[in-house]
Amino acid sequence: MRTLIPWQNRLFGSFESMHDLVGRVFSDGDTPRFLPRMDVVETESHFDVQFDLPGISSEEVNIEVHEGELTVSGSRDLKRDEEESTYHRLERSHGEFHRVLSLPQDVDAESIAARYHDGVLTVSIPKSEQVLPKKIDVKVTDK
Repeated sequence: MRTLIPWQNRLFGSFESMHDLVGRVFSDGDTPRFLPRMDVVETESHFDVQFDLPGISSEEVNIEVHEGELTVSGSRDLKRDEEESTYHRLERSHGEFHRVLSLPQDVDAESIAARYHDGVLTVSIPKSEQVLPKKIDVKVTDK
């Protein structure tokens, strides 16, 4: 399981890289797997999680939120015409992918939104209103 911000104490998941590596090594031989790259960006009001998913249509991507976890999964097929072509090298990843991220407690899971453009999936996770900074106005009085 991965977390949004592994280097902060807000979330757990200290062995994420090892977990991903073990998952890839021990995936079943029938279904190839790959791990799409992702970036996590935090602003004052939300987190954006961006996944590189070139060659995958938005219909092939599943996004779920359940019990404090965001799950993004899908698949990319290997398309090749074996009768007309000889492939000398195949380096592009294909197969199923499955990424799970623990969400911080201070997000609004009901308002998570996703958009897909040019092979990049962006999942926007807004922070709860209660944790956003609140500006306090200073009133001027005579006394």
